[in-house]
Amino acid sequence: MELKYPHDLHTSQNVEELINKLKEKNIDILSIVKSTIKDKETPFGIIFTGSIIEKNGNNLSDLDVQVLYDTLETEYLDSEFEGKNKVLEKDNWKEIVEYVSGVEINIGFHSIQELQKLRDSMTSLAPALINPKELKKMAMIGEENLQFMHELKSGWVYHGEEIISKWRDLLMVDALGIYLSIHHFIKSKAYIQDAFSNFRLFKRTPAFMGTYCVKFCILSLLANAGYTSQRQKWFFNFCDRIEDEKYKSLVDYGLTLLHPNMEQVCSDLDSEKEFIEKVYDFHLTVKNTLTENEVVKNAISHITNEFKYVINNDQLT
Repeated sequence: MELKYPHDLHTSQNVEELINKLKEKNIDILSIVKSTIKDKETPFGIIFTGSIIEKNGNNLSDLDVQVLYDTLETEYLDSEFEGKNKVLEKDNWKEIVEYVSGVEINIGFHSIQELQKLRDSMTSLAPALINPKELKKMAMIGEENLQFMHELKSGWVYHGEEIISKWRDLLMVDALGIYLSIHHFIKSKAYIQDAFSNFRLFKRTPAFMGTYCVKFCILSLLANAGYTSQRQKWFFNFCDRIEDEKYKSLVDYGLTLLHPNMEQVCSDLDSEKEFIEKVYDFHLTVKNTLTENEVVKNAISHITNEFKYVINNDQLT
């Protein structure tokens, strides 16, 4: 059985501090990576990612490492290593787990070939952000790929700086915040529309849909403020770190709508109607705030046609 022991890696303020702390524990990430790959000559880059570098970690947190293998091959792990070790197959990459000096180290391996579809999606997205009429073709990139892009964008570079820089350009990670602002806002609109269209048809379901609208509105604000992680277990940490006063005020109000007392909200139709209308008003306020960014404004204006739902008192009888 592999054991984890307390460590102080999570106190590192930068990559240099983290490397020094690893050296103190006789953990050599570069040697570990080289022992796993088949072709030792093909250039690769290494970044540290995850909770430790994002200030969400603790003294038992795993160390997350991503290896960017600059090859068109998809069989890049050493066959002897694969035969002796457990390799997890992900959608577009592979992952291994090592335990060294009591630290769990998760190492993800990525090749440029395996991420070709993601690269194509981002390449097609670029002109769409400039010309919103093209946004009807915008790819809805999956959560794991979005998380990888976030890690590529924000990770601490340990090895192969030129390769990391090249991959950041190829996958256009600088556009991730804008993409996610639009991506999440589209979802928020879908949920508020469903909340209105299902009002009176189902008990509690419309209000529940309203909370999802709120959640995606907040995620859209977070993305526009630079928080692009898809690890929603840290959702409240990100909310607490917003510095912009306008965004902070909006997020704080949104959080009061996110977890309402459902029994009270859905006690009668008037109460549920009031809650859904509050969510709708919040949704519109978020839209107005997001569209202060001209690129986001053009995109949202094109994708989300103006709509207004009114629950008439006649519907309550």
